[in-house]
Amino acid sequence: MKVLICTDSFKGTFSSRSAGELIKDVFNASGFTCEVIPVADGGEGTVEAIAYSTKAKLIKVESVDVFGREIESEVALNGSTAILEAASCIGITQLKQSELNPLRASSAGLGMLINKVIARNCRNLIIGIGGTATNDIGLGMLGELGFKICDKNGDQLKPYFDYGYTASDLGFVSDIVPRTETDLISIKVLSDVKNPLTGEHGATFVYGSQKGASQTVINILDHELSRISKCLNEKYSYKDNFPGAGAAGGLGYAFKNFLNAEIISGIEGVMKLIGLKDKLANSDIVIVGEGSMDKQSAYGKAPVGISKLAKNLGKTVYAITGVATQDAVSVFDKGIDAIFSAFKLENKPDSNELKNFAGKYLRATTKLLVEYMNSNIDFENRIIYLK
Repeated sequence: MKVLICTDSFKGTFSSRSAGELIKDVFNASGFTCEVIPVADGGEGTVEAIAYSTKAKLIKVESVDVFGREIESEVALNGSTAILEAASCIGITQLKQSELNPLRASSAGLGMLINKVIARNCRNLIIGIGGTATNDIGLGMLGELGFKICDKNGDQLKPYFDYGYTASDLGFVSDIVPRTETDLISIKVLSDVKNPLTGEHGATFVYGSQKGASQTVINILDHELSRISKCLNEKYSYKDNFPGAGAAGGLGYAFKNFLNAEIISGIEGVMKLIGLKDKLANSDIVIVGEGSMDKQSAYGKAPVGISKLAKNLGKTVYAITGVATQDAVSVFDKGIDAIFSAFKLENKPDSNELKNFAGKYLRATTKLLVEYMNSNIDFENRIIYLK
C-alpha cells in the first residue's frame, strides 16, 4: 500500500518537508511504502515546495524585513522563471509578536527581491503572497520598483520612514503613477485569499488585528485605503473589489493593477506546478495536514485543496494536525475522511512546550493514525485526539 504524504507546514515548528519526513519514518517502520511531496498554498514554504518537485535551483538573496533590517530570502530559479514568497522577507513569522505594527511595516523588501531576480534576467515571476505583516497596499514594494508615489500637489512623496513607504504614508498619497516597463515582466501571484481591498470583508477589517492593529488603527487604515483606491479608480479605472484585492494587506490590488499580474489560487497553482495530480493517482492513501484545523480550514487551504483532488481520484485521505477544533468537521465535506490531532484546543500546551516537543507529538499522532489503519476500526468519531 503506497502512502503519499503532502502536509503543509506546521507554523513555528515544521516545514512541509520536515513534517513529511517525520511522518514518513513512522509509516515506514510499520511496513508502508511512502513518498513525501512538500506543498504550500502561496505562503511560507511555497518556494521550497515548488523547487523540490521542479528541480529549480535554490539561492539566497539579500533583502530586508518590514522594518528595513537585512534578511536573506530563499528564491528558486528555473531558466527565466523565478519563484518567490513574500513571507521570506516581509512575513509575519519574521517578527516577534511584540513587534507587529502595520503602520510601520513596509513591503519594500518584496520589491527589492523582485528587482534582484529581474537583474538575473528572470522575466516570469511566480510569487506567493501569503503570511505578510504589511497593510500598505503595496506602497513599499511599488516605491522600490520605481513607481512615483505622489502627494496632492503631484510631487513625489518622501516616505516617513527611511526604509520605505508604509501604511503611515497612506494619508498623504493621492496618486501612484503607472509604469509601462512592467509589461515586459509576466507575474503570477499565488493566493487563496478572496477578500476585496476595503470594507467589512476587506484586507484591514479581516486581517488587521492579526498584524497588530487596534480597532482604531483598523478604522483609519480602511478609510485611507478606500480614499486612495477611489482616487486611482477615477484616474486609471483600477478596481478594488475583485477577489484577492485584499490579499496580503492590499498586495493583491497592487500586483493586479500596477503590475498586470494574474492572481491564481495558491494551492491549485502549486499543485499544478509540482504535478501533484499524477502523484495522487499513483497512491492509495493520502496524508495531508497543517498546524491547526478549524472551520476556516475548509476554505481554500492546502489540506482541503489536496483532499478535494485526491477524493476525485477515489483516494482515502487522512489529516494530521497539532490542534483541531470541533468545527473542523467542515473539512469532511471537502474530501478528508478523518482528522488525527495531537490536542483539543482546550488542552493545547503553551508555545514553548509545542516547540520543544513538537517532534514527539507529531510522531505520536502519526502512530495513532497507523494503529487505526492497521486495526480497520470504523471511525465513530472522525476527529481522533491523542490528548
